Amino acid sequence: MEEIVSALETDLESAQKTLAIKQNIILTLSDQLRRMKYPRHFISIAELTDWLQKDDTDTKDELPIQLALILQRRALMDGYLLPVSFYWQEGELRVINMAVFGRNIYGIRAIDDTLEFYFFSGVTPPLIP
Repeated sequence: MEEIVSALETDLESAQKTLAIKQNIILTLSDQLRRMKYPRHFISIAELTDWLQKDDTDTKDELPIQLALILQRRALMDGYLLPVSFYWQEGELRVINMAVFGRNIYGIRAIDDTLEFYFFSGVTPPLIP
């Protein structure tokens, strides 16, 4: 009888450890899902540049359009808005990611993480649209 009780206690302890691991996984995934479901603009240029320094998209050997789309997806996975914008300049299609800080709108070149002021908006959008 003691052997059965001991085996059951061991099984219970193992199940509790497995449950704790799975609960941690669920918490992590829930947090990731929340960030992706409610992405926000970067709060500041410093927050964006810190994030860009951690990201390695600019080191990949891809076309600029692919890099911009990768950067957009990675930002979204981390809970940020960094949409891709296309425009014509001097007969060429240009691609950039756009970042909003208050009323200022900046462009980011995904090929080298260059940040450039683009224009001033008359309206301050909400942090979480």
